Amino acid sequence: MSIQTSLPARVRLEGPVVGTYAALAALLPTAGGTAPIGEDALAAELSELCAFVDTRRDCADFRAIALLAVVLGGKVPEASEEQVKRSLVGFKYWMAEPGDDAMCFWSENHQLLFATAEYLAGATYSEETFSNDRRTGAEHRDDGRRRLVNWLGLRFRFGFSEWLSPVYYEEDVAALSLLVDHAPDAEIAERAAGVLDLLLLDCALHRFEGTSPPAQADCTSRRRSTRPARRCSRSWISRSPTTRSAPTGTGSGWCSAYGGSTRFRP
Repeated sequence: MSIQTSLPARVRLEGPVVGTYAALAALLPTAGGTAPIGEDALAAELSELCAFVDTRRDCADFRAIALLAVVLGGKVPEASEEQVKRSLVGFKYWMAEPGDDAMCFWSENHQLLFATAEYLAGATYSEETFSNDRRTGAEHRDDGRRRLVNWLGLRFRFGFSEWLSPVYYEEDVAALSLLVDHAPDAEIAERAAGVLDLLLLDCALHRFEGTSPPAQADCTSRRRSTRPARRCSRSWISRSPTTRSAPTGTGSGWCSAYGGSTRFRP
């Protein structure tokens, strides 16, 4: 495992950019060096993500991570900056906070996603008062960090309870990659890189002809049939540039956006 100070993009998209996480295309240059999504389209996609985060529906934490990826990547259009900031500063980051919601906090991937989102949002807006509980961003950053230290320590010592999950390993990759790239604390970045090493080792050890045949936690037959191990790990294990069509679904086919931009090297 190592953390590089800079790396060229390794994943390039060709084709239409659609899907729930299409805003992440802003992080991926095409062969010509231009992002495959225009500013107006990016603003519209960010607005959709913000609306989902604001309603606090299940999986809103996935969208908060996507918003933070674009924020920390410096790709938010000026016209969208206030809306994105308002959504992140107004979000409910843990079950102990006030306010109604329909979100799942307690499963393994959600614990990581909420803690990562709180830590990075708090660090990004450290001087702001977060509107949901009237605490400062710095306080949220510290709370998120405390939960991350616990989560990362448990994974390093005992592995994953959602082991080899083709659904949730991709979400874990998104959060861990953001921590490697953007954690203000070098210790958190190093710990995240170590756990990401373990996750990718799991994928590498349990691949067979592009599939992941062993027992998997939190998995559906449909997701097993889409060769998830290959999709989740191909640009990570090979580390070679790839050109691919843009993912079109609602989910984590956009995992490669995080893999394409991260400073992490296995």
